[in-house]
Amino acid sequence: MESNEHKITNKSNESMNSNEPMDHKDSNELNDHKELKETNLDLLIKIIDKDKYYKRKREDKFEESNFTNFLIDSDEESEIELETKGSLLDKDIFNTFNEDYETYLRSNSDLESEILFDHPLFSSYKLKNVTPLVKYLLSLREVPNPLTNHSEYHINTLISKRINTLLKSKKIDIPELSSSIKYFFTCLNTYVDVFYLNNRIGTLDSIRFIYSLHIANHITKSSSTKSSSTKSSLNKSSMNKCTLNKSTLNKSSRNEESDVDERTEGFTRPKVLVICGLRCIAKDIITNLLKIIPTSKSNKNLERFEMEFSLSDEDLKEQNESYLKTKKAKDYVMTFSGNQDDAFKIGIRYESGLLNLYTPFYSSDIIIASPLGLRPLINVFIS
Repeated sequence: MESNEHKITNKSNESMNSNEPMDHKDSNELNDHKELKETNLDLLIKIIDKDKYYKRKREDKFEESNFTNFLIDSDEESEIELETKGSLLDKDIFNTFNEDYETYLRSNSDLESEILFDHPLFSSYKLKNVTPLVKYLLSLREVPNPLTNHSEYHINTLISKRINTLLKSKKIDIPELSSSIKYFFTCLNTYVDVFYLNNRIGTLDSIRFIYSLHIANHITKSSSTKSSSTKSSLNKSSMNKCTLNKSTLNKSSRNEESDVDERTEGFTRPKVLVICGLRCIAKDIITNLLKIIPTSKSNKNLERFEMEFSLSDEDLKEQNESYLKTKKAKDYVMTFSGNQDDAFKIGIRYESGLLNLYTPFYSSDIIIASPLGLRPLINVFIS
């Protein structure tokens, strides 16, 4: 009588003679296994799917596309149907993103030592010292799509128009967003600290696009706030010139009010720092930013960017062939395809509705760099 284990391994090869003794077949397979050198990929396939493992050994070859499709199928994120519960905040957290935490610290109410985070999109675990804003986020069960519900997320008008144009255009691909990625953007949009570990092969493009959208939304809002503050300051300055004969006390009071109104930015211009390990990752992020906020077509720095952050066609072809020969997994290929240089930095400035690349750091709004690229700057600052 054949064992159950033997029946399972025998399913993948219908051409084998079922009348052949079990011991003889097993010995042939064992000999074949000894002749072929075991690789890490072999061991991984053996753990995941024994049928594919034995088929690989019998045929003495393995098609990369089969394993790629297997990885993608096993890595796909299932879309969870959620019940509507809670709604997005009416106020724009951009203008008051510290208010919640400061109110929480000033309150005399007892701290909640523990709260159970039980959300259908993520694993359940306990949190300590939860602020009202975090409580609000935990209460959400379904959120609208940020690509089509701009007003609910208080997305800047310029960005909203651009996204609508991209959605209508067939030339530029905009990734579809799963429930968890929509929720991820909601967390970013409320300016809470986010540590996201749910990256998957099929959602990598969506994740990078969605936080590029958050970056673009932030810098355009910051620019609008600064412009409004500058106009307000000029108006107050002209009014003060007309009232120079008033008492010193009143003048001092006006200056204090003016100082409060003008606190719309920090001591330096940069607002966003993005740290990437490789140029190919930075290229994806910058490309997404340029989709959302275009740059001047006559900008020579755009050609420089393509040259410095991409690979030539020959190098890219050679890299792809190398990945096929060494049978790299799909997630490895997606992460490391392209320019793998790990020492770079680039400043990006938003001005007049356009992005400008390679701007000086202290006059940039966004800095995208690798740890090695930032190190010389930090050493100069320390010295």
